[in-house]
This record gives sequence, C-alpha cells and structure tokens, in this order.
Amino acid sequence: MKRITILAVAAALVTGTVSAQDFGSQEQRQRRQQFTPEQIAERRVENLGKTLELSDEQKEAVYKIYLDNAAEQQKEMEEMRKAMQEQREKREARMKALDEQMQKILDASQYKKWSKQQQAQQNRGRFPMQGGFQPQGDEGGFGGPGEGGGFGNGMGF
Repeated sequence: MKRITILAVAAALVTGTVSAQDFGSQEQRQRRQQFTPEQIAERRVENLGKTLELSDEQKEAVYKIYLDNAAEQQKEMEEMRKAMQEQREKREARMKALDEQMQKILDASQYKKWSKQQQAQQNRGRFPMQGGFQPQGDEGGFGGPGEGGGFGNGMGF
C-alpha cells in the first residue's frame, strides 16, 4: 500500500512537471480546454487505475491526493498569472513615462532615432519560432550588414 502511494505521488509529480511545460503558441494555449481540479484528478486516477490495477479503496485515496495537488497547482498558476500581469503593467507604465520624458527633451528627428533604437533593443534576442535567424532591415546575420550569413551556406549563419 505504501509503495503504491509513493508511486502515485511520483506519477503526480511527473505529470505535473510535464503539464507545466510550454506546448504550442499562446493562441493554442488559450484555446486549450481548461480542466477543473476534479476533472484532472478523475482522469489521472482512471489512468492509474488501469495501469496499476488499483482497488476502489486505493482509487479513492489516490483521487484525494490528486485533487488536493490539482487544486494547489491551479491556485499557484492563478497567482503567477496575476503577478506576471502586474509586472507587465508596471513595465508598460515605466516605459510610457520614459517615452514622454524623452519626447520633451529630444527634437523630432532625435526622438525618431531614439524610438527606433528602443524598438531594436526590445526585439534583440527574439527569434522567430520557425525559420531560425532572420535579420531585420539592413542588419545581416553573422556576416555583416546586408549579408545573409558569414558562411555562405544560405542558412543565415
């Protein structure tokens, strides 16, 4: 019995870790059905019941464990989403204030150039999901301005 409980908890941890990984785009994640803690627990117990041949008593005990775990995980995710949203709003407010201050100090051409630099800095490190490295504008790959890459292999690097 103790062994089965340990296996169930281990399976819950592995399942939780796998489900926490990012699969798909943000759009796909939003469309994905959100399950209640009860539904999550039922599905996991059903799967374990088949693979481990659990008795009804074991299924009930494992269900309670999974239900508590799923509820706690859901609570943590909501807290994390809320914190991320607050952080995003603070960053946007700070950037808006910076932009307004710079607009007051710089003339139109300087402000335009500064804005372009800010945009380039924000985009630095963001690579497209498909197609690998694709230089923007006159900035080339590793080969320099206007070149697709330093190795001449047509692959952009």
